[in-house]
Amino acid sequence: MVASSCLRTGWLKSAALVFYAANFASPANAQSVSGTGQVLPGPVQTPHWTVVGDLTVGDTLAGELVINAGGSVDNDWAYVGSLNGAPGAVTVSGRDGNGTASTWTSSGPVLIGGESGSSGMLSILDGGVAHSDSARIGVDHGSVGEVFVSGVGSIWNINTVGAFEIGTGGKGTLRIDNGVVHSGQAIIGWNAGGEGSVTVSGPKAVWDPLNNIYVGFEGTGDLRVLDGASVSTVASTGPGAAAAVYIGKSVGSVGTVTVSSATVDISTLAASDRIEIASEGTGTLTIAKGGVAVAARNTWLASAGTSTGTLNLTGDASGRGVLETGSVIKGAGNATFNLDGGILRANRDEGNFLNGFATQAVGSGGAWFDTNGHDVGVSTAFSGTSRLNKQGAGTLTLSGNSAAFTGTTDIQAGTLQADGVLGGPVNVLAAARLTGTGRVGATLNQGAIAPGPRGGFGALTIAGNYAAQGGSLEIRTQLGADDSPTDKLVITGDSAGTTPVTVKNMGGAGAQTQRGIQVVQVHGLSAGRFDLANGDYVIGGRPALVAGAYGYVLQQDSVDGGWYLRSSLTNPGTTPTDPGTTPTDPGTTPTDPGTTPTDPGTTPTDPGTTPTDPGTTPTDPGTTPTDPGTTPTNPGTTPTDPGTPSPGGGSPGAEPPLLYQPGVPVYEAYANTLLHLSQLPTLRQRVGNRLYDPADAGRNGAWSRVEGATARLDPGSSTTGVRQNVDSWKAQFGVDRILAGQEEGSRLVGGLAFHYGKADTRVSSAYGSGTIDTTAYGLTPTLTWYGKNGVYIDAQAQATWFDSDLNSRLAGKLKGGQKAQSYGLGIEAGKAVGLTEGFALIPQAQLTYVSARFDSFNDKFDARIASDKGDSLLGRLGIALDYKSNWQTAGVNRESNVYGVVNVKHEFLDGTRVRVADTQVASRMARTWGSVGAGVNYGWGGRYAIYGQVDADTDFSGSHIVTATAGFRMFF
Repeated sequence: MVASSCLRTGWLKSAALVFYAANFASPANAQSVSGTGQVLPGPVQTPHWTVVGDLTVGDTLAGELVINAGGSVDNDWAYVGSLNGAPGAVTVSGRDGNGTASTWTSSGPVLIGGESGSSGMLSILDGGVAHSDSARIGVDHGSVGEVFVSGVGSIWNINTVGAFEIGTGGKGTLRIDNGVVHSGQAIIGWNAGGEGSVTVSGPKAVWDPLNNIYVGFEGTGDLRVLDGASVSTVASTGPGAAAAVYIGKSVGSVGTVTVSSATVDISTLAASDRIEIASEGTGTLTIAKGGVAVAARNTWLASAGTSTGTLNLTGDASGRGVLETGSVIKGAGNATFNLDGGILRANRDEGNFLNGFATQAVGSGGAWFDTNGHDVGVSTAFSGTSRLNKQGAGTLTLSGNSAAFTGTTDIQAGTLQADGVLGGPVNVLAAARLTGTGRVGATLNQGAIAPGPRGGFGALTIAGNYAAQGGSLEIRTQLGADDSPTDKLVITGDSAGTTPVTVKNMGGAGAQTQRGIQVVQVHGLSAGRFDLANGDYVIGGRPALVAGAYGYVLQQDSVDGGWYLRSSLTNPGTTPTDPGTTPTDPGTTPTDPGTTPTDPGTTPTDPGTTPTDPGTTPTDPGTTPTDPGTTPTNPGTTPTDPGTPSPGGGSPGAEPPLLYQPGVPVYEAYANTLLHLSQLPTLRQRVGNRLYDPADAGRNGAWSRVEGATARLDPGSSTTGVRQNVDSWKAQFGVDRILAGQEEGSRLVGGLAFHYGKADTRVSSAYGSGTIDTTAYGLTPTLTWYGKNGVYIDAQAQATWFDSDLNSRLAGKLKGGQKAQSYGLGIEAGKAVGLTEGFALIPQAQLTYVSARFDSFNDKFDARIASDKGDSLLGRLGIALDYKSNWQTAGVNRESNVYGVVNVKHEFLDGTRVRVADTQVASRMARTWGSVGAGVNYGWGGRYAIYGQVDADTDFSGSHIVTATAGFRMFF
């Protein structure tokens, strides 16, 4: 054999690279295996030829070998075009009638175009199959080798252990056209002077080298992935295995890669590690329309100082090139990134996506960023006049100063966090979000804007006009006083359109505001509307958000045009002054709303005063400017300390100066209701008579009674100006036993009673109405001393447990099944003083102490509600006029008592107090009440009696209680 032995001994088993597709074929002759010219060793056998040793096609003379129609050839090494001037060609084509592929198998390397001056060609066509241990195309300098793998089903399987070299030292060409090549690492342009070219085209074309693709290792390499073809490299399982695409690997090398498609099919180049453009040499990667390059880790550009790298990412409306990578890293060399209409797509979270790119020009085709569901940061300063587009789910954070980019930024999907500067206008499209603490140009909002950083609070500035077209605003704030930390949208130009605003409270416990918490600042014409979109309830036609004890509405300030969250329904205007003083000079500094409000009875400042010059610098938000355009706050509604009830309770129809959430009046009324329902009865209300046993027979007894009451309670002082109507009934059953005493003498009687009842409370307040449905049950032990001389002393203790449902008409159910408990102690004493026959005056006194508490709970707004105070020490002085008569009918003794009673009651303690979050809500009824009552007791047979009493109580200022009780008593 004439082939040079240096080819066998010089064969390199080393790392190399893959790629590119082929197109060609000519039909084989009718024989299965046929040879023409110099095919060694001869003769050629058909249909199956097993060569003992190496196969040479074109050694010193031209030669051609054709394998078709299901034929096969097996050999060791193979040389196609071995020596200078001796071209060789091998064609493997088609299948036989049974579908068996024509096959060429080489157990050793295949060299196509061996020594200088030689030329070799391999064609695998129309479903033909070749197997090789390894392969070189264009081996020595001056040689030419070409391989075509064309047609669906055409396959070249190359052992993945060795390298696949295209242009080892000569000129090598591989074209894959809808065929498939499997190989080990691919090297295109191995040695200096070597030229390799690979073209892979068509949607069925596949090349998948294992462990790297080198395009221009030391020589010149070119790889083209076209029209839907797929080229990829993955790592083997061996130690240190890589799976990268290197373009221009060594000093002096030149590599060029193009990924594009002129059809509807997408061409793909993928590396499971990285793509490195110009490691030490010169490299260019162009990703154009229809092309996708994927680097699972990073894309490097001009890594070493000796390198020159160019990345072209281009496209237009008809199709865009895509680079999908973890990041793009600019190295120490000469790097050029032409970002002109292509898409940068992230495949992981990365805080420095364009690493090393301090500045970047955007071409006329624009820059397209697809975060692809990831969190991506870019600190590059962009320049240009075209477009910047944010695509895909996830967040793109731009922190560079891109004031030089005056083109339009379109946020099409996901979130753009602008923490730097964008010089041009911004369009926030539907389902997209704009966030951050930077500055952007004039903005059209069709999606959502959420100012502020990811943690904490901050302001986003729109340097220009703002227009809403279906977009919304999201604000995080700590709902509290004016100085609460908050996000803010700052508009240096005009505002237009209507923007729904969603406010998220970040742990604010609520507080009284003066000016309010500014969330939108407008420097120009403030013609846009910002409406609270997530209010917990609506009051006065305005949505309100709850924080602790307070409700917050979003209002436009009448002076500066900004929008504020206020725990008030009033727009801060002129602060009332004392009527005895001269009205404030309109030129003076407005009254500081942080000071104590003036006397509520004073006359408000003249609203016709000259307004503050609108051209002046806005007043410090800590002070309230005079608002000449609004009616002064009603001085009768001057706010009081929320921990101190305001006198008179206020008018439920009046607009309050501060805004409590709708649960607050219900909670205030709840404490009042518990205390009201826990009050102890008089002896006569309980058992119907001041005498235990009129027959004086020393018997034990049992009794039962039903009590009904209706009450209108208008507290003498109330934080919320609450009024409540309570309708209640109670059933009570008791037994009495004589503990000591003698017939016709004094007696000590002990008793035990059980009670059960219900109450319906209707609550009204300027802050919202509501209802409280309460069920109560409890025990009452009693101890009564009846003296023979008409004196009685009655002591009782009472324990009651409550179960209540609290509801607001504005906010719905506040709390269901709320538990509470109370206890009471009372002592009453009186003495009958006889007048004329049958009449007696009974002076009496009673002192009762009651304490009622409910269990702490969180309401529907997550405000913590606690019972802070609920005690009553009530004294009663009364006098009753009693008329007693006795008679007998049908042999049965009968008796009756008819009486009337007048009482004066006085409360010695300070009512109730509830804590809503950190705010105290207090209420106290009038201290002194008057009451009148009338009752009757009718007994027969010395054993049975029925009784009843009606009482009317009033505080002479709007509150009253009417109580009726009816009972039955028997002795045994």
